[in-house]
Amino acid sequence: MTGIGSNAFSGCTSLESVCYGGTLAQWCALDDNGRLMSYAKHVTMSDGTDLKNTTNLVIPSDVTSIGSNAFRGCTSLASVTIPKGVTEIGQEAFEDCTSLASVTISEGVTGIGQGAFEGCTSLKSVTIPASVTKISYSVFYGCTSLAAVFYDGTKEGWERIEKAPTIFWQTNVTKITCTDGTVTVSN
Repeated sequence: MTGIGSNAFSGCTSLESVCYGGTLAQWCALDDNGRLMSYAKHVTMSDGTDLKNTTNLVIPSDVTSIGSNAFRGCTSLASVTIPKGVTEIGQEAFEDCTSLASVTISEGVTGIGQGAFEGCTSLKSVTIPASVTKISYSVFYGCTSLAAVFYDGTKEGWERIEKAPTIFWQTNVTKITCTDGTVTVSN
């Protein structure tokens, strides 16, 4: 299986649990999971891990991309570590993870998809690696606690990133702290 159709589980408000026969790495590789995380009360992996009740998530080192909607709606998720092997964070991958307070994005990620962290209202700070070349629309939209953004590169490097003007809408971000100073952000 490579994906589940977009919105396949839309409106399934009584969905109790789903058992996914694959691994966490395979889950991450799904192109889209039909927004399953937004509706099921439990999503259990083959090893017994219930993703809906996971608080600290370390993406496996063999994952190269995190698919669209992969963890959308995991309201228990408090921290995520994305390892060096990952190059892409998919569209809405962590949207509405309202308890997510800490995200570690390792060097190697080149693209962050539209709305990847949208609605993560507990997220206070994030560090963006210098390897990032594209940040899509509304990546941090509605992250109302977000006030500190660190970029592991220079101001010139930050300016070279292809980025949408809406990445920090409805946040408290006013500047990006780079290795050689700050860049002002207008929301």
